[in-house]
Amino acid sequence: MSTPLSAAVVPGQWRQTGTGWEQLSAAEQEQVLAAGRRNWPAVHEKVPTYNDRWRPLRPIIMRRQSWAVLHELCGQVAGLILQACQRRARTAGELRRALGVAEGQIRLLDENEVLSDELLISSRPDILFAGGVPKFVEFNIDGALGGAFDSDNLAAAFAAIFEAEPGPPLYPPPSANAGRLATINGWLADTPDRTVAMLMDWSVGHAGPSDPREFLKYLQPVAEQATAAGFELIPFWLHLVERNDAGRLSVDGREVSHVWRMFVPDTAPRTPGRDAVEAVLQAGQLRCFTSSASWLLTNKLILAWLWADLPLLSPAEQQLVRAHIPHTALATAELAEELLARPAAWVLKPAGGSSGRDVLIGRDSDADRWRAAVARAVSEGNFLAQELVDSDLLPMDFIDIHTEEVMRLGVPCCFGPYQFGGQQCGGEVRMGFPGGGAVMNVDRGALVNGFSLIDR
Repeated sequence: MSTPLSAAVVPGQWRQTGTGWEQLSAAEQEQVLAAGRRNWPAVHEKVPTYNDRWRPLRPIIMRRQSWAVLHELCGQVAGLILQACQRRARTAGELRRALGVAEGQIRLLDENEVLSDELLISSRPDILFAGGVPKFVEFNIDGALGGAFDSDNLAAAFAAIFEAEPGPPLYPPPSANAGRLATINGWLADTPDRTVAMLMDWSVGHAGPSDPREFLKYLQPVAEQATAAGFELIPFWLHLVERNDAGRLSVDGREVSHVWRMFVPDTAPRTPGRDAVEAVLQAGQLRCFTSSASWLLTNKLILAWLWADLPLLSPAEQQLVRAHIPHTALATAELAEELLARPAAWVLKPAGGSSGRDVLIGRDSDADRWRAAVARAVSEGNFLAQELVDSDLLPMDFIDIHTEEVMRLGVPCCFGPYQFGGQQCGGEVRMGFPGGGAVMNVDRGALVNGFSLIDR
């Protein structure tokens, strides 16, 4: 599913981060913001958040061509990641060992699964823009990608108010949720059993209803969209599923043969439900979208492999890596002197981590904390040092939901275009907010936003 390298993808074409917003006239920009001020409660009502104060008044606006080329670039980088893995391993087990991941750390893993293009069926990178150039700081390749439902809701809600009120001709990108559901429907192929359980991990914390059963009601629109896509979807919690007397997986009293794995296989806590899924899968009575092998491809050590493999790449591939992937290397004793000498140039990240856990930005750390973090990274041997991307700040208007005060502020943004089944879908944006920090994770108050496209 990788995309052939295109000469059209070059660093110089991007200019500003919000390439569509700058193309609107001042009058059109004011129309967009006025519509946001009038309608912000309706726009954000279906999007749970940990941020109890701020909401963006507009979506991220991009030119259609820029959006398409960004997606093309995502496909190219995903292909290089898979190829870097295939140079080192033929199977998931061989890749696990090459990554230094302990046996059993990744649950549900079939060590004999052959590494193929099918592993790229579901992806969403984390992209920062620096000097107008997209930089891939992480690349998530897995079925358990969050944010699609919320970013879709925001994109659709903004599109509805723009259609109803005077303003520029803005429209949403193809729905990420619909794209993933269509991909799952294709993954089911011609099986007569078209029931899929979407299993989620309650322990990670969720903005929204505090009761697990109540939260499932919030996901009913996803189930309705799945029906339209061609299959029945049962949203449910991992810890509540069971293995029945027939050795099959029982979800809320229903036997299922297919699971959409919306939990991370190395952090979901051990529960009877997780054990049930693992036992039924190992018995050959269950298929997972996606297999745990895909989660191995998210390991950030692979970005370091791309830099190490530069002599093996074609000139076009070398240009792509140098332009769009920040220099990344394993934090070793040999690199420690450089890290300590120039902390403002580096970020430390656990190779297999997610959700911003244990990420430390040297520029934001005092000397003692940074020194201790470098020592830990070298000692544990599973941390990456990545060149700091000084993110461009996107001008954004926010409304204080308590006072309705509007503030304009330049904030960092993390772009996440989704691709499902090789198709370009919508995208999630995690963005900073007034008073927010540099690590843009939803559980730290970062705001989710969606995209609107413009054809000019």
